[in-house]
Amino acid sequence: MINSVEQIIAPLIAAAVALYVGENWRKTLRNKRLDECLAAVHEVMGLVNRCLSLKEDNAPREQVWLAYSEAWNSWRKFDQATAIVYRYDKTFDRNTPDRIATLLFDVKKLCNEEWKEGGAIKSQIQQERDRIKRELKQIATDVELATQKTTMLENFFKSNSPLLRNERVKMAAAFWNTVGAGIFIGSLAGAFFLPKPPFWDKVGIAAMGFVLGLACHWIGSSILKKYWID
Repeated sequence: MINSVEQIIAPLIAAAVALYVGENWRKTLRNKRLDECLAAVHEVMGLVNRCLSLKEDNAPREQVWLAYSEAWNSWRKFDQATAIVYRYDKTFDRNTPDRIATLLFDVKKLCNEEWKEGGAIKSQIQQERDRIKRELKQIATDVELATQKTTMLENFFKSNSPLLRNERVKMAAAFWNTVGAGIFIGSLAGAFFLPKPPFWDKVGIAAMGFVLGLACHWIGSSILKKYWID
């Protein structure tokens, strides 16, 4: 009896471990590429700020356009990293590089303008400069939010209301605790009320039920501790 139980459980455990390792590896690759995206978008933002600052300070054109070219090089890194991230995460906004490219073209227009002191033209240029910086910062924030790990449970518990979120967390924890209690009680009942299995087989069934019930209880407690909002 114990051998048959082991033959059933062992492949299931091996399959679960293989799935867990594979999913962790996929998440590691995704997070690595997301980190590259985040680094590249911040690099673009820094180079754009440098380019506009040089232009505003009337620096030589060569310095301005060098910073602008470097911003495009960083954009290419971002575009490549984004394409790879999209393979692992279809929810990632694939149009983000296009948004940044549009802003870079707007920067080019500003760099071709004559930034005369005073007057409406100078004011309009400053407003356009501030808009570009603001939108670049928003894109960087969006990418940074995408780098945060989200799990299936986190998406399930997500809610604008902390009360509703906590109710969902309690339901999930209660489910696992109930399953664990059911497994434990069922294994005890099966071990001591079934007439055919030998004594040590009954002990094995009870012990297996205790371990599985304890594992379910641990899952429920972990969900409650991790996702509960005080």
